[in-house]
Amino acid sequence: EIWPHHMSNADNPDQILASFREYCEQTSGRKVRIDPGIARQLLKLNYDLNRNIQDSEVIFLAEQMKNGEWLYGNAQIGFDVLGRMVDGQHRLKACIIAGVPFITDVAFDLDPKSYLAIDRGRRKSGGDIAKYEGISGNLNSHSAAASILYRYDAGHDDKEKLSTSEQQASFHMYPDLAYWLKKATSIRYYGKSGIGISGPTRWLASLLYLCARVDANQAEEFAEELRTGAGLHRKHPSYVARSRINAAKKGEFQSDIGYVHYRRILCKAWEYKLSGEPVTYIRTDGDGHLWPKNSRRPIDQNEWPEHLVTPTPVQPS
Repeated sequence: EIWPHHMSNADNPDQILASFREYCEQTSGRKVRIDPGIARQLLKLNYDLNRNIQDSEVIFLAEQMKNGEWLYGNAQIGFDVLGRMVDGQHRLKACIIAGVPFITDVAFDLDPKSYLAIDRGRRKSGGDIAKYEGISGNLNSHSAAASILYRYDAGHDDKEKLSTSEQQASFHMYPDLAYWLKKATSIRYYGKSGIGISGPTRWLASLLYLCARVDANQAEEFAEELRTGAGLHRKHPSYVARSRINAAKKGEFQSDIGYVHYRRILCKAWEYKLSGEPVTYIRTDGDGHLWPKNSRRPIDQNEWPEHLVTPTPVQPS
């Protein structure tokens, strides 16, 4: 259909890649003409964990191609050493929609880590990297909570931006985080049912995860108390924390200082619960702990999980 020689199986990834290599050799991978037929074949090599297709970007690129406004530049179609297409999915999809060819450079045998620095300067979001690392569920919430925990364990400031390597490592260092994210989501207050508490899920999940480091059984109990409030007397720390949080003004816990207050309320309630001490009110000011006592686990980069190690290149057949 589209290749300079016949393929016995046009759906075989190895044959697609080998034929495309041969096709690109005519120009050494520079200024390669990609038509809709080629685009359809190459998309069969798209990396499963590539970021989700952004429809708005595809439509924008398709309009450029259709109107003759697409210009050859430094963007390329890229394949890693395992033969997976790690760069170019939006342009190929746009080519199919536009129904016209475009000119691009092509690169083979890229380091798999290059995925994290491609897409014409668009920095991968935490959710994109989470998907690449095999995380499922709510990718953005998981990424945010994992980054919070990593900063805490590493002794970083709350606002310090993690490097891409640190972000990657964070998804492997907190294996039970998905469980506590589900817990936190179930605790979130919705409507007037009286169930749960309001506030940011990522901070609640992070705090519960750290509580479980200290005492897993008490953390489970604490989470259920925050969710239902069932059977709690008015001076029970969890009851007071629920009342204080749910009485807050809308958006009170959606700012930097709000996050601090939110954590302080829950952390104080946790400490009071462990001590068995009754309480009538929890203040948000002062020098109270922002995380559970004895919950920090300092990070040793020598113990980072071995992942995304550059494999031996696969020789084309």
